[in-house]
Amino acid sequence: MEKNTSEKNTSEKNTSEKKISEKKTVSSANKKMVFDKRRKLISLLCSALLIVGGIVATFFAMKKDVKNEDSTVYSYDITADSSYKVYLKENGIYDSEWLDEGGMYPKKLTDHIELLLKLNFSGQGQVSAVVGGNYSVNAVLEGVYVKDNDKKAVYTKTYPLKDGELVSDESGNISLEENFNISPDEYSGYVTAIEEELGGNTEKNFYISLAGQITVVVADEEKVKDFSYNVSIPLDLANSFYSIDKPAEFKESDSVTQTKIVVVDPKPYVLILAILPILVGILLALFAVFATRLPSEDERWILTMKRLLKKYGSRLVYVEEMEERGAVCKVKDMNSLISISEELHQPILCKLNKEELPDDGRFVVQDTNTIYILHIKR
Repeated sequence: MEKNTSEKNTSEKNTSEKKISEKKTVSSANKKMVFDKRRKLISLLCSALLIVGGIVATFFAMKKDVKNEDSTVYSYDITADSSYKVYLKENGIYDSEWLDEGGMYPKKLTDHIELLLKLNFSGQGQVSAVVGGNYSVNAVLEGVYVKDNDKKAVYTKTYPLKDGELVSDESGNISLEENFNISPDEYSGYVTAIEEELGGNTEKNFYISLAGQITVVVADEEKVKDFSYNVSIPLDLANSFYSIDKPAEFKESDSVTQTKIVVVDPKPYVLILAILPILVGILLALFAVFATRLPSEDERWILTMKRLLKKYGSRLVYVEEMEERGAVCKVKDMNSLISISEELHQPILCKLNKEELPDDGRFVVQDTNTIYILHIKR
């Protein structure tokens, strides 16, 4: 008897453990989100698209960008400037032999103008350069005829003062200084002779010109830069006083560049953004497979009712009670019931239950002697 009692207790214990296990399984299943086949298929399809798109994006993000980049290997500056002094003839007015820049000068007392022309070239860079060139200094007389504010050149006379080669020092720089004594009386005499020969007066321009070329050779590339700097000196024979408007310093900068191929590594944040869709796609696939379940028969019916109400709700008339009288005609689907409703010009009636769902899944079109029913059983 004790043996039977022991076996009975063991059996009851096993049964109890089995029920508890089943309850846990059911509880675990109920915690999963309900996805029907259509939703699950859409989720898996979106997951696949995200993963494929992420793989393609990652492929392009990991590609190294190869581009041509210009880098400056040598840069240089060319400057030209001047200074002058006006030397005077013996006189009882001025104590000094000369007058400095920026003043008014008596033409009658001017002996000559000492003009210092300066040219400088300075360069620096990653590579050495071969620098050279040539220059010329000229005194230029120009005669201009003016009519109705329109200037036309009558003559141009050039008087060479000096020319030569530009040679760089050990550091590759050039520094040139040339001093000239310019006699305004001498060039005024040239003007007088020219105008006597022409038989008329012109508007006169007189200037000292420093011009030339500098050649810069870096590796296989050669650059030739022209320069020009002019200092105007008045030769107005009618005025007793004059001034010299010294021009601003001439300056020109340039550089020599070389093109090289540069490989640019992909940026980390771009790679992260490319990989992100893959991770999202994997998480979505895992969610659709392991965190969702197919609906039960009752849940499938509820989903069907909700879809029908969402899709055809505007065509339904909701009533509190329905009287079904006359012959009953069962309809296969909602589209057929809508066609009958439109043909008979009668509304589709629906009664909602406490869950705000069609009561017993019934949709009705009432005619005089016939009832058309779509019944989707729960």
